[in-house]
Amino acid sequence: MFAEETFDFLERVDACETRADITRTLHDAICKIGFYTVLMCWLDQERPFEEAQIQVIGPHEEFARQYVKRHYFRYSPVVRHMRNTRVPFRRSEVKYDPVSDPMAHRIMQESQEAGLAEAWVVPIHADTGLIGFVAADNERKAVAHDKMRQFHVMCLWAHSRARHLPRGDEAHRVRLTPREREVVSWLARGKTADEIARLLGLSPRTVEYHIANAGQKLNTKKWNAHRGRGAKAKPNPSVLERHVK
Repeated sequence: MFAEETFDFLERVDACETRADITRTLHDAICKIGFYTVLMCWLDQERPFEEAQIQVIGPHEEFARQYVKRHYFRYSPVVRHMRNTRVPFRRSEVKYDPVSDPMAHRIMQESQEAGLAEAWVVPIHADTGLIGFVAADNERKAVAHDKMRQFHVMCLWAHSRARHLPRGDEAHRVRLTPREREVVSWLARGKTADEIARLLGLSPRTVEYHIANAGQKLNTKKWNAHRGRGAKAKPNPSVLERHVK
């Protein structure tokens, strides 16, 4: 059952198009094994604290965003602990001296007040060091060993896949040039490359070039197959609504 559920999860993650999609998929999966909130964080290698990016699902979203805004990553004893381990741990297991490190104490106190003192943290490392983490809370409930392994695998896979995808809904806001948008809008009306060329005062070859570029950006392979000068190449209207704005 463990393997079947995990492989099904991996396939669903592979089908996701944005980090937000992957975060939702991970949240839905780990809810089934006892967790109810998830935070995924990606750290920029050159500016790890200034450029932290997060996706949150659950009741702690505002706390997480304030955590980033206040640059708590710089001072957090949890982050220091993550740099030295690849093994999942509870936040409450992290040791620090509240007297000599008052900022760390403040951060841990605020986390406790937010109800995250017992949250699990999964450090994510690459050859260059810490590149992010996944955190999830299960209200201090014990987690069976096999479920913890499943949770760990899911977090590692989801974070790795999401790292190479656009943030939030950016995948649906592809940046077309003004000319590409113009050409695509005429395509949507059923015009051929020759007809668009005459309307815009361009050569058919230039129009085909814009069609090919737009199709590549929007990952619409069918346009490449139908961009001949005499063919009608109609983009899906739903594609245009998302991208040509």
